[in-house]
Amino acid sequence: MSLRARLTALGQRSAEALVAQDQKVRGPVGLDAGDLKLFGALVVALAVIVWVDTFGSSSKTRVLIPLFALFVDDGAELHRGIFFQKGLGGFFRYAYWSLNVLLAYALVPFVYARFVLGRTARDLGWSTQGAVKHWRIYIVLFALIAGPLLVASQLPGFAQTYPIYRGARDSLPRFLLWELVYLPQFIGVEFLFRGFLVFPFERRMGLYAVLLPLVPYAMIHFGKPWPEVFGALAAGLVLGGIAFVTRSLWLGVAIHVSVALSMDSLATLTRWWNA
Repeated sequence: MSLRARLTALGQRSAEALVAQDQKVRGPVGLDAGDLKLFGALVVALAVIVWVDTFGSSSKTRVLIPLFALFVDDGAELHRGIFFQKGLGGFFRYAYWSLNVLLAYALVPFVYARFVLGRTARDLGWSTQGAVKHWRIYIVLFALIAGPLLVASQLPGFAQTYPIYRGARDSLPRFLLWELVYLPQFIGVEFLFRGFLVFPFERRMGLYAVLLPLVPYAMIHFGKPWPEVFGALAAGLVLGGIAFVTRSLWLGVAIHVSVALSMDSLATLTRWWNA
């Protein structure tokens, strides 16, 4: 069978799987008391996105000064010593952001889903079973993304944008340390936008629940190169569909991590090559 025929067959099976899953999970139409809890889930999602943007970004570390002041006489001085020191100050600022994303996007929504919506971790996509069963999806998607990534790495500004922590470009140890801090936050991103904002809504919206998080997902990419902002819509649609069919977030996490690591690696290698 030719590659074109294989891709066509894969696309047909994917479409059939989406329709089958949509028919399986869609419940009866009509409002009930659970819809108010779903509205609460939207409020929680909005709250954590606003938190990260307002207090959890790498430029908002001053929010920690009152906390530091509980333990030392001069909280502002300790803050400067950690987040604005020469060398690792930038690393700690971005580490603060990454930790906020992980906790706000994953932990807070999970607590709401578990104790208010009554959903288990498996219900929300934390199971690895579907990801293991459909591992070939990862191979196909990453193969499709590899080409555009290589092209993008040659565009002006790419090497100046990634890695977002500039110190990661200085040496291999710093690069690896940065990736250890940076990559786990994609677990939070995938859970919020492909788990928490999809699975609890599927009985009301069916397959259309995948569309619900697309706009806020694109908006968190504001400030990045415009192709990445618009690409987030397509990526969110594809990753949401994968989570919907496989009932697992982990393929999305793997794809997201692989793309981010590739972007950082290509940009860093480009800078080292041109140095």
